[in-house]
Amino acid sequence: MIWTLHQLLLGTHIFSAILWVGGVLFIGWGVFPAVRYFTYENQRKFFLGEIIAAIFLGPVVTILAYLVQTQTIDSTVIIVSSLFSMLIASMILTNNIRDLKKDIEFRKTLAYRLGCKKAVRLLMTILILPYLTMVVLVAFQVLHLPSLMSLLALPFAIRLIWSFRISASRQEEIGGMKWAAKHHWAFGILFAISLWLF
Repeated sequence: MIWTLHQLLLGTHIFSAILWVGGVLFIGWGVFPAVRYFTYENQRKFFLGEIIAAIFLGPVVTILAYLVQTQTIDSTVIIVSSLFSMLIASMILTNNIRDLKKDIEFRKTLAYRLGCKKAVRLLMTILILPYLTMVVLVAFQVLHLPSLMSLLALPFAIRLIWSFRISASRQEEIGGMKWAAKHHWAFGILFAISLWLF
């Protein structure tokens, strides 16, 4: 048993190292040379920050951490990782809404493409989805009832949306990023506590 566990851990370590080296090589030899030949105008057309951050800072990190700790992957961790995916997407979108006027000259973000009002509506949707997802997961007994402790982070989400209301001052818009960070932190900490304690 111990030798099998040792082999599994060693195999996981080697696999992770290969992925890391492969990722560096892919970016260094594949992505960078391809992007280098894009014109400046073509580079500005990409507005995938929210999507890329949501994928790599949501499911990828959560699933890899779960895999390292348990040596298994199941559907629950994939679903739960979507909660963090939405949280990080909300932070990136908040930043892009806040910097909308500044970014117009340099890059075309999703907030720029949608316009301020639609971007704020999308932000509101992205902020509501983790809570709805959590309630559904608890209702279907995928998560335990104490997971609903994360609902205590909802006032931060409300304050974040309030920062981008029509009559908001520029200072309130700038402060929106602070509320996005507090929301992400509060939701994550409360959710983690609910998993650790119960």
